[in-house]
Amino acid sequence: RKKMDTNTKIKWAITLIVPLILFLIPYSGFYTYPVKMFFVITVFGLFVIAFEFFHIAVMAALLPPLWAIFQVAPLSVAMSPWTGTTMYMCLGAFLLAATLEESGLLKRVSYWIMSKTGSNYALLLIGLFLAGVAVTALTFGTGYIVMAALCYGLCRSLNIMGTRMSAAIAMVCMIGTCSAKCFTYSATTYAIIIGMAKNLLGDFDVNVFQAVGHNWPMALVSLVTILVIVKWYKADRPLNGKEYFKEELDNLGPMTHQEKANIVILGLVVAFLLTNPLHHLDSAYGFMIFPWLIFLPFINGATAESFKSINWGMIFFIAGCMAIGTVASSLGFGTLINDVCVPLFEGTDNIFYIFGMVFLIVFVLNFLMTPLAIWALITEPVVQISIALNMDPRPFIYALMHCAEAIILPYEYVPYLTVYAFGMMSMIDFIKLNIMRCIIYVIGFIALLVPYWYLIGVIKPLV
Repeated sequence: RKKMDTNTKIKWAITLIVPLILFLIPYSGFYTYPVKMFFVITVFGLFVIAFEFFHIAVMAALLPPLWAIFQVAPLSVAMSPWTGTTMYMCLGAFLLAATLEESGLLKRVSYWIMSKTGSNYALLLIGLFLAGVAVTALTFGTGYIVMAALCYGLCRSLNIMGTRMSAAIAMVCMIGTCSAKCFTYSATTYAIIIGMAKNLLGDFDVNVFQAVGHNWPMALVSLVTILVIVKWYKADRPLNGKEYFKEELDNLGPMTHQEKANIVILGLVVAFLLTNPLHHLDSAYGFMIFPWLIFLPFINGATAESFKSINWGMIFFIAGCMAIGTVASSLGFGTLINDVCVPLFEGTDNIFYIFGMVFLIVFVLNFLMTPLAIWALITEPVVQISIALNMDPRPFIYALMHCAEAIILPYEYVPYLTVYAFGMMSMIDFIKLNIMRCIIYVIGFIALLVPYWYLIGVIKPLV
């Protein structure tokens, strides 16, 4: 039996002591028995997930029955995310990502882009960024695992693991996949955020044109960040990246039937999303129907193994995080946060102050819970703020997504944690590079993106 090391003991101590402290706090006002047990169970669960004691799906699956057993909320409330369209939209998106990866199409796209850059360090990083953006767009925000594996293979092949160069490659991988979903179209992210305020927004949706057209300036901010990385984490040896990717691309050979079939399915999904202004159907239908057509005999672009390749852990994690928001809302947290936050925005028409405060609120909460849990908890209050201020809710929805990217530690956001777990960078490098990225990101968000929204009319002057 493997002995528990000191670091693991400390993590378990934190995981047990913090919920115990919450349990010992006496009842008072809003802090009733259900609220107390919600905090105890949820904080324990989030620490278990953050410290990776179990598979990510285990704790997420345990939260709903625990809330029901300890009378925090009825099981029907705790399990409600599974009865809406959001989870099945996410399932379709993850199936599409799995079949695209299995077919080799994502590798082909990535290798082609990176074979055009090559031995120039700056161009290699920009090429990785572009490949990441392409994969992110093709998988609607779920391609970070694919790119992390590709970047890991690159670092191994170039024999640069553990160097500042591999840390730079890992950071660019995060920017090109994790951050890039904010200026491409992350169907699952929009589904989750909008789904959490469905009772306020009704049939409201964000389509591909709006997502990209309203947020593309952050791609420029990402490029600036990469240029800073090039100067800060300089190459300390010659590279042969172009040759490596050309060789890997040649090794893939001609495009297979499975790749062509996936192109057809991907084309159907993209066409459905792009024609949203014409048919006005919920974007969820595109992911709830078309990805599954890949299994039809006359298409035959996937196998039973493809279904097993779906990231089921992330599916359960999304459901668990959405359930946190649902249960919290049933306990009155939405009203409480609304009562605390709305006064911060009243009596001001300063757009920069309003979105700066949204950014600050999400940034602080990021240290306490995952973005999925934050979105589940505060989307409704934030949308209520937009309604109270008589503003279009889109900028607030975008802000929730952008603000969640301001993370400093790996545990704060699973996609960043996933890339970090490949071992291309140290914790010190992760913290240093992400502090720099956060500073540039928040400056870009406030000084470039918000004025751009004002310029194109997404934000209108308050009256």
